Amino acid sequence: MSELSGGYEVSRMRQMLAIGLAGTVGLVGAGCTPEQIKASLEYCRNEPDVEQCLGFIANLDPQSAYMDGGQVTDKDMVMDLAGIEESEQPATDAIVGQESGGWCATRWQGHHGDCPDDYIAKNESAEVGYGLPQATPPKKMAPFGPDWRRNPVTQMRFFKAYCEDRYGSILGALKHKREYGWY
Repeated sequence: MSELSGGYEVSRMRQMLAIGLAGTVGLVGAGCTPEQIKASLEYCRNEPDVEQCLGFIANLDPQSAYMDGGQVTDKDMVMDLAGIEESEQPATDAIVGQESGGWCATRWQGHHGDCPDDYIAKNESAEVGYGLPQATPPKKMAPFGPDWRRNPVTQMRFFKAYCEDRYGSILGALKHKREYGWY
């Protein structure tokens, strides 16, 4: 095998490049911050064991960048990752802030008090709202990702699609909510 100036074998460089690219694409798609992505690439560049590198990437929690327990701490990031246009973000904030009791991704309709740290199992088919959009029944969010019970980005992707399908836009949903008290 031929070696490069840094002592790496060409096959090792190709392997690490493939892991780096796949990992970066996966981390971006999962919503990791640039700092988390940079840290993972730095770790993998210095870690000779490929399994250790992959384990490090797999254990990153991208939600820690915008959540604390079930509470969303960076709603702008969540809206951006969900593909909500900047022009519709104030309307989104008005609806979701009220519906979820202050951007709580793990709150069931009727729950008062602190935002639960994690999903609390209930009847997902029931006519009770859940999450940021207070989807009723909650399992309507499942086609948007298997992590719908806790991931605010998945919940907001559902919210965006729901508003566009039912009201033409998020702004249309806000108009309806102001007129009728619900969306």
